[in-house]
Amino acid sequence: MYSFILAAATGLMLAGSPNLAENSDLQQKPGAGTPEYPIDAFEHGETAKTEVSCDISEAGIPSNCHIAKSNNPHFNASALEFVQRMRYVPARRNGKNIAVPNHIEHVDFTI
Repeated sequence: MYSFILAAATGLMLAGSPNLAENSDLQQKPGAGTPEYPIDAFEHGETAKTEVSCDISEAGIPSNCHIAKSNNPHFNASALEFVQRMRYVPARRNGKNIAVPNHIEHVDFTI
């Protein structure tokens, strides 16, 4: 599989990079790497827009992740694996870390 450059916080769309601009309420910690572009899809010039829904724990760890929306199922496994590796600065309310249910991450694959 091919890995591509991540441009998360900027919303800049590079090949295989997730578009996180809409999710600015949660700050992603570095270290998730990049989503892997399925080699067959890359060779056939396929692209995808996926939305992964996860609950984010008080510690900033995603759980209960699933594909909420996708226009190309060939990319679903890669998008899920990528989002499950992400870590966030925990959301806070009244000085305490809180969980965030149903957080949506956009992972767009472009060539």
